[in-house]
Amino acid sequence: MILKKDYQGVKRLKPFTFKPLALETLLNSNKLTDYAKTWLKSETQGVSNYGYLNKPMDFLLSKSAKTEKTKKETGKIQYVLFLSPHNKVSKKTLCPWAEQNGCFLTCLAWSGQLGMEVADNAKIKRTILMIFHFEAFIQRIADELSFLHQKYKDLLIIRLNGTQDLFKQFKSIYEMFSFISFVEYSKGLAYFEKDKKLGLSNVTRVFSGSNANETVRNRTIKAIKDGHHVVIALNTKECKKEWKVSDQIRSKFMDADKHDDRSADTIKLKFLRMKGGKQSDRNNLEKSQDQDFFWTEKQALELAAIA
Repeated sequence: MILKKDYQGVKRLKPFTFKPLALETLLNSNKLTDYAKTWLKSETQGVSNYGYLNKPMDFLLSKSAKTEKTKKETGKIQYVLFLSPHNKVSKKTLCPWAEQNGCFLTCLAWSGQLGMEVADNAKIKRTILMIFHFEAFIQRIADELSFLHQKYKDLLIIRLNGTQDLFKQFKSIYEMFSFISFVEYSKGLAYFEKDKKLGLSNVTRVFSGSNANETVRNRTIKAIKDGHHVVIALNTKECKKEWKVSDQIRSKFMDADKHDDRSADTIKLKFLRMKGGKQSDRNNLEKSQDQDFFWTEKQALELAAIA
């Protein structure tokens, strides 16, 4: 969808609903996974999930613990769109490089507050609404951006890919709201080329590096050498008996856990610590040195030496 060029924005926002979809239509659809259909037929704390799907919403965009860190550290106000990643709900993947990068099972979508039932149901709901009401969905995002920008002006930062990795679906938003700063993470180098071709200077895109196999490892190295913003996820939470991020790594990579305003970064390479998982699994990976989405201490040091 391309938003109308004469779009004037909105000054007020009201709770909204999209045209209700018949349960039978959803259950017979070839666009939804079996997981999504089972969810639609189920209840959460005695409330029908199908009924919840059609319940009015205040916002599609939301905040998180990380956005609150961003506000505290930088003063910027960040809103994010969180959908159900990859092919959990949508049969057509929302994360084209998920399988190759080995990141689906350890996705941000399953950790912390985002992994809780209430937040997960919200991600499922947004995803189904986007699939079946795409144009109205994009229009609603435009309305929310218009409203938020009037309120926060240049303090506003938007991340449309919180737990998904899309471009074409949001292209018209990037173009329409050229005065808003977008920070996006992607595992596809092609998106960087599209940003450049379209002149999307308002989009700060960060390549999400992976060490799951040689193909994606080499892609990460290419992104670094091409001068892109690059982030890697380290195989540590820096808990007791776990490795601490050394000065050697910090000399090349900045700590991206402090906030999420990548548009202000002067250092293009960054690291994140693992947010979930078991310490025993992390220790085993350190011993085996197998290739994984997360980088072991040895692997991170090797990458730092290349960078």
